[in-house]
Amino acid sequence: MLIMEKKTIVEFGISSMSMAYKREFLYRLDCMVKEIHENGGYVVTFDPNMIYIGENTRVPMFSEVRPFFQDQEDQQKLKAANLLWLADLAFCLYLPDYDLKNGLLNPEVISMYFRDFQGYFPEEDVDYYASIFQLDYSLPTLPIQYYSDYVDQKMNSDTGNNYSATKAYTKSTLAGRLLSEKNMNNTGYANYILMTSIVGSLLLLGILFFFSFSSIFS
Repeated sequence: MLIMEKKTIVEFGISSMSMAYKREFLYRLDCMVKEIHENGGYVVTFDPNMIYIGENTRVPMFSEVRPFFQDQEDQQKLKAANLLWLADLAFCLYLPDYDLKNGLLNPEVISMYFRDFQGYFPEEDVDYYASIFQLDYSLPTLPIQYYSDYVDQKMNSDTGNNYSATKAYTKSTLAGRLLSEKNMNNTGYANYILMTSIVGSLLLLGILFFFSFSSIFS
């Protein structure tokens, strides 16, 4: 029986990778999220300490996936929340000298000061992340736009964009297997220690649980 070796993205050292590598990783991870959604599930946590990369395959994977609730509105909220946390992960990856061991930063703060923070994102991706962080999450219907679709659309409309290797990615069936196996472990939600110093401001934010910020889901 072949045992697949894997490391968390913290152990893998993805923070030290090039901008191009990080973009491709986020593209692949977004493809995984999209596939999970299409198979009727959502990602429980985007804690960097609980996202893995296969050492041989370099395929990203999440620690836990759960089926959607029955209510359609809840499904849209969960999808939107997944994309928000994925954008949060992207910000933490691009933020210089940020230690991913500390988990994710508070997305409300990133949203509030997005104009100050947008320079940390790749220039070609700023419009996408603005659409995620500046979305009004109190709307009754939330638009869903995946990063991978955004990149593909830009590639199709701008022949000068040389984003390599993204088309070579073939969607994994891991998401389908996770859902079919009903991986319903009662994994505790990660506590995120929310502290960083950005553009001269010290953000001491306390402990954040998954989906705990009420202003988005009130």
